Amino acid sequence: MEPRRFPQLLWLLAVLPCAVGSGCGRSIPADLILGKTHLQKSVFAKLERTWLIHVPSNYKIDTPVSLVVALHGWTRNASNYETESGLTIMSEKHGFIVAYPNGMADNHHPGGPWGSWNVAGTTLSPGPAGPTCAPWADAPEFCYDSCKCDDRPQCKWTTCANDVTPSGVGENGEMGFLPGLFDYLVANFCIDSRRQYATGCSNGAMATYQLGVTIGSRLAAIAPVAGSFPLGYLQSPSVPVPVMDVHGFGDDVVPANISMSANGYYYTLNSDIFEVWRRANGCKFDMDRHDSHWPTSLDGTRDLYCVSEGRDCKAAVVRCAYEGGHGSFADGGEQNGELVWGFLSQFAKEESPAQVSSWRVEAPEEHGLDSILLQEAAQAVAQQVPERDCLLVVKDGAIVYETYYGGSHDARHEADSLAKTAVALVVGAAIHAGFFELDVPLFEYGVAPSCDDADCWQLVGCPTGFSCPNASDGFFRNITARTLLAQASGCEDGIGCHAFPGTAFTYDSGQYIQHLTALIRQTTKQAPLQWASKFMEKLGLPDFYKYDDMDDDFSAGGGQFMSCRESARIAQLMLNEGIWPGHGRLVGADFIQEMLKPQFPERGFSYGLLTWLNHQPEPGSPPCCAARWGPPSTCSGKLLSTSLLDVGPHDMGLGIGWLGKYMFVVPSQNLSVVSFGSTWGSSLQCPLGHTIASEPLYNDGYDDDFTAGTLWRSLSKALAQKPHRARNLITRQMTDMPENKQIDDEYSEKPQSEPLQLTSQKGSCSCLCPPGRGFGFCYNGVGDCESVLQMASQDCPAMGVVRQCHSPAVAGDTNCSAMDFSIRGDVGNPKVWGGHMDCSLVTGCSGEAPSATCQCEPKLYGKYGCTWSSKPCKYSPYNAPGTSMDAPVYPHKDGLLFLAQPQAMMSAFSVVLGFILAIALVSSLMARVQRTRYDHLQEPLISVVCP
Repeated sequence: MEPRRFPQLLWLLAVLPCAVGSGCGRSIPADLILGKTHLQKSVFAKLERTWLIHVPSNYKIDTPVSLVVALHGWTRNASNYETESGLTIMSEKHGFIVAYPNGMADNHHPGGPWGSWNVAGTTLSPGPAGPTCAPWADAPEFCYDSCKCDDRPQCKWTTCANDVTPSGVGENGEMGFLPGLFDYLVANFCIDSRRQYATGCSNGAMATYQLGVTIGSRLAAIAPVAGSFPLGYLQSPSVPVPVMDVHGFGDDVVPANISMSANGYYYTLNSDIFEVWRRANGCKFDMDRHDSHWPTSLDGTRDLYCVSEGRDCKAAVVRCAYEGGHGSFADGGEQNGELVWGFLSQFAKEESPAQVSSWRVEAPEEHGLDSILLQEAAQAVAQQVPERDCLLVVKDGAIVYETYYGGSHDARHEADSLAKTAVALVVGAAIHAGFFELDVPLFEYGVAPSCDDADCWQLVGCPTGFSCPNASDGFFRNITARTLLAQASGCEDGIGCHAFPGTAFTYDSGQYIQHLTALIRQTTKQAPLQWASKFMEKLGLPDFYKYDDMDDDFSAGGGQFMSCRESARIAQLMLNEGIWPGHGRLVGADFIQEMLKPQFPERGFSYGLLTWLNHQPEPGSPPCCAARWGPPSTCSGKLLSTSLLDVGPHDMGLGIGWLGKYMFVVPSQNLSVVSFGSTWGSSLQCPLGHTIASEPLYNDGYDDDFTAGTLWRSLSKALAQKPHRARNLITRQMTDMPENKQIDDEYSEKPQSEPLQLTSQKGSCSCLCPPGRGFGFCYNGVGDCESVLQMASQDCPAMGVVRQCHSPAVAGDTNCSAMDFSIRGDVGNPKVWGGHMDCSLVTGCSGEAPSATCQCEPKLYGKYGCTWSSKPCKYSPYNAPGTSMDAPVYPHKDGLLFLAQPQAMMSAFSVVLGFILAIALVSSLMARVQRTRYDHLQEPLISVVCP
């Protein structure tokens, strides 16, 4: 197997596979000087243990580095081995941390103390193969105080302290000093957990082999020098671990090719070690095939020659031999360090899928919260914000409460514009990596204006006080990453540019914000999808862009799929101020602060960088728009005089997605809350309007922040029980958490009706679920749509509605009778949809109640709900023009679930949906509708211009 060479970049996939914590971001001890070696100590396995540590001069607390633990030989100590190993020199040259632990020297015989390691069977004679030394080698003076030396001959020759496992062998009980030291160093320094290594000489090499066996799941590679296993105690790892064994031709203390050493101790032949490690590392081996040369930078030095002991290995097995005796290569020093580090540095540990999908779970009471109150809050959410899929509370980096209203923890939903916040982090990572700056115009990086509409940057009039260019790209030369991330391009789809960048709030999910990916492409010289996917892999989200379907690009407007737990990872990275376990800093802390700070304060206070803010307005602040949707000519966003939610902490940032997808991030409490669902929020902030002038008025009122505020009020008591302890960055390992097994009856799946029998006539009927939610079902083998109307209404999922009380739609309305008129014109207008939502009251308006809630079930479609075609479903008219006629369709009973594409929907419903530029896919709360997503849909644009 050829060496695997990894570039020295932070963009390699990694998590924290074994360590219990990460010290990235933590200040170094006050007495530790970079570039110098220091003594440290702590208690492990009930004993005080010491070690030397060298932290390189170029170490930064937020940049992960490799870790090497180097183990001295018998009778030696950490100070001796620092000089002998040559690794401190390599540490300064290559920027890794090296630790030199001291073995226990609890032996008081004259000539001591003799530092040693209880590993690999050094204290287990007699063993499976009999005594581990010859009778004449009997040496009672080698017995350590921690051992009971009653064997004859006396072959025990090291401490019996718990250095790796209590017995010194095996993989169980690995709570000894050395595994604990790895944990300690990872928790206190910024260690790249994929790059943890062990090396050692003689007895230290035996300890290195033992570590490779016992904690092989965390070690990226090992390099034992002049070591072996005592006879009878040969072991191999349960996972592949790269190994390089180094031996001198003349070593007779721990010989490579004979069993008995010159001083009478029996060891395992190197050939036997290689045989079991080849199997463990997945190597192929042919007895009649010469081993292949493994090149090193020191080939020929002392006749050094290294070979690979197998082929097509999952992890390398390398044997090196040189002209020398027992001890470090070339008598120790820099050349030994170069050989060892040259091998170790070629390998990095890979993570498993289980590791990237795991979380820690802890009791709420451990974090100042109350379990009973959280349960009551979850019940209140179900009442006040109907049709929720999940509610997840993460405090101090651990899940403290999690419930699923009829679903499961691994169910993924299209997050719609909530995913914009993740887009901001991708951009922030590129800025942190030095590819571009937040306030340098895109034009200066060579990014050209590009839209589907050639005139998208064309000025519509000239803003007062500006000298307007005549060019068709208008103010494009003034567009920066900040203006796009702050939704302040000054341009609107289908209209053009009417404001100088940074002077107006112009929310966009499409062609303007998409220039951010063009900036990534131009500056990183990588496909945007490749760049963004690498970033998401680090967060344990390898499939984040799986359904974007944009070739080598990704949607900068959001719309990606994620589960509630996966969304919480986005929130946790923000709470960690851009630091992630095993990777250190991925995004600059200053960028995270900008995300959560009002951008261009002169135009409002409720939006940061692709993140909504619950910021309290400063005196004299202009009113600012909020997250809502409506016909641009009628409602261009509501104006705020208080914070966005009018409740909750003012340092809160929010990811908000269509139909009630919420991610709350509260840095002051080290808290995040995620809740997905299918809920239409309606407030009174906009006047009555209509889609078409000739149609009746309706109260559109779609208002996601009103719903978010309602949800937060339901939680506020449970989330504000006790004073919060001092906040620390949370970068500890996430551990597996079983999904909820108990679900209250009121949230359980409703019985599903039997489907109607379809006719055998050719043709298909495509039905779009109300209220224009961007998905529906296509039924094959029908002559018309009449026969599938009932089935279609049963297949579409329910929707919850939150309505601000005293709706002007119907004076004095305190129930759901006018619900059709309070959702949206293309649903509520009977001339369009025919009122195909059957709504029942959950909670009504009474007293001081701010809102009423309804649960709405689709009922029979009218002629505008379903469209018949003589072609089968794969030719559904809802497929976007230009896409394959075999675009994905989804089996569902006797029909096929289709996903409507926005362009075709505008064609099919041009009158009704003329204002919709993209449609959201919304997951069903009810398990009766199971579907998968493969093509990309965006939610309807929030058209807001403010102030």
